[in-house]
Amino acid sequence: MNAMNTNPSSIIRRGLITTLLAAGASLSALGCGAEAGDESSYDDGEVVAESAEAVTYGAHDYLFVMNLMTWSQARSYCIQSGYDLVTLSSPEEQAFLTGEENSRASSPFWIGYSDKGTEGTFTWASGEPTVYVNWRPGQPNNDNNQNCAEDNSQSTGQWNDIDCSQTRHFICERSSVPSQDGTAAFNVSNTNNATMNTKDVPLNLFAGQLLTFGTCGVAGASRAGDTLIRLIGPGGVELRKNDDACGGTGSNISYVLPSTGTYVLRIGCYGGTSCSGTMAYTY
Repeated sequence: MNAMNTNPSSIIRRGLITTLLAAGASLSALGCGAEAGDESSYDDGEVVAESAEAVTYGAHDYLFVMNLMTWSQARSYCIQSGYDLVTLSSPEEQAFLTGEENSRASSPFWIGYSDKGTEGTFTWASGEPTVYVNWRPGQPNNDNNQNCAEDNSQSTGQWNDIDCSQTRHFICERSSVPSQDGTAAFNVSNTNNATMNTKDVPLNLFAGQLLTFGTCGVAGASRAGDTLIRLIGPGGVELRKNDDACGGTGSNISYVLPSTGTYVLRIGCYGGTSCSGTMAYTY
């Protein structure tokens, strides 16, 4: 994407993501109290990833996904997550991506460049104009109808065209969503494991945002008593819950949101006990 901030100090890692569930395309980020380990599978209409890392560089967010997918499957994953396959716009962005790729694997990554629309005319999936290319010498050569570009860390970040049905790691990108944070005081009892008499905090959030909230592990959080929290999605379906974190009586959830809508951060207590304090959140 354009308008890159090339200052290396602008790189901010936002956490390891371990699972993208199929139907909801929801990523679960590891962290204090996060839940992970869901089984996964995918086909062209149901895209799942098990290993990805979210990184912010300049004004853009990136997902480095280590699962192997075809170009089309990779793009479906990115779109479901609120991103698109990465667009490269400058040598500085290339250097950033090459460094990140080399820290993860010695094998290639899909980028969003292809001539799937018109043979010989490569365009970016994001629709952005081509202002930078970095083809390896002799590429693209369209050997056996190769229509998709890979960024190959083995060749110092130069690109190669390859059959789109091959499987590769891949990189998703979007313009950064400004982060926000907040707090909510709670004093509840007899919540039956946070299923009744709870403190509910609704938030309007966007697909792909990393939400972290809890009674511990977030700046401004505190608790007295044994807390239990739940994350309710826009359809009223519970997406995550956490009881013991940060020492055993606190609660914390980190989750990359699968869709845009109103989410509910629900705070209660373990069993039928009482608890109070401040729930803090950031997204």
